[in-house]
Amino acid sequence: MHGGRSGRHKSGVCPPAFQLLSREDCTLDLRNGDAIEGRFTLDRETAMQRADLELLGLDHPLVQAELNRWQSLSPGQIGISIESEAGPGVLTIWFVESRGPAGEQRSSVIALGVAEDGRRELRLEQLATDIVQASGARSIFPLQDRQTLLRESIMPMLERELHHRQLVPPGGSYAAKRIGWVEVAGSR
Repeated sequence: MHGGRSGRHKSGVCPPAFQLLSREDCTLDLRNGDAIEGRFTLDRETAMQRADLELLGLDHPLVQAELNRWQSLSPGQIGISIESEAGPGVLTIWFVESRGPAGEQRSSVIALGVAEDGRRELRLEQLATDIVQASGARSIFPLQDRQTLLRESIMPMLERELHHRQLVPPGGSYAAKRIGWVEVAGSR
C-alpha cells in the first residue's frame, strides 16, 4: 500500500506522501518522510501482545480507504503493464465480499494469474507482491482480447476459486470488484 493517514486515522485518506514500509521484525512502518506515523503488524496475536502495534487487516480504516480508492477507479484506470519472466499473461486482483445464508460476511483479496491462452498461471499470481519492483512494458493485449480473456477465462476461474477456497458457503452469495489488472509481458 502506498499512502498514509492523518492524525489518528480520522480521515481514512492516505495522502501520497506516506509510504508503508516493511521492517526486519515482520512489522510495517507508516512513514511520512523520515517520521514514523504508525507501526503495524499483519499478525493478530502480535498486535494483541504489543501496545506499540496496530493490526493491519482488511477492516482497518487505512486499508478500507485504499480499497475504496481503488474500487472507485474505472477498469481502464487500474491496469498496468510490466515485464517478467512469468509472462506473458495477466494478473488480476479482486476484492470479494461474500455472505452466507445466515448473514455472516467475509472479505477477501484474491489474485488470479492467467496465461494468454486462458490457462491458470500460478507464476503470475506469485508476482502480486513484487509488482512494484518490475519494469514497465507496453500493453500486450488489444481491448477485445482483454474483454474475451476476462469473460471466458478469468470470471469463471474466479468463481471456481471462491468455491474451492470455501469463501462462498453453500447457499451464500458474493460480489467481486476488480481492483487490479496487470499485463505481464515476457522478459526480453
